[in-house]
Amino acid sequence: MASWDAEKTRKLVRTLYGPAQLEIVRECISSAIYRQRYTRFHFKEIKKILGAYTGIHLKSEYITNSILIENTKEQNDFKYCQTRIGAHIIAAVQSIYSLAEIGSTLNSALTIKK
Repeated sequence: MASWDAEKTRKLVRTLYGPAQLEIVRECISSAIYRQRYTRFHFKEIKKILGAYTGIHLKSEYITNSILIENTKEQNDFKYCQTRIGAHIIAAVQSIYSLAEIGSTLNSALTIKK
């Protein structure tokens, strides 16, 4: 899948709508760039947390302790890992969702001034 080219978008807005309109949408474009970075960051963190956790705790002798036996260090580590991953998943989804909102705002800004 091809990635979005922010500079090409800026040039198109400037060409089609003029420099004044580009100033209006500049923040939308910047926000989209940051949200893409945030999403990438959160997915990388999820992979890092899972990799570290599985490398230590998901050996055959730990699986039962991590999931079934309550109030063990292993289960507490498992729950903490779930919490950290869940927080990153929520943040990544929010960033992805905001990209649609930013796109809608950008589209509205351009169609109003057309």
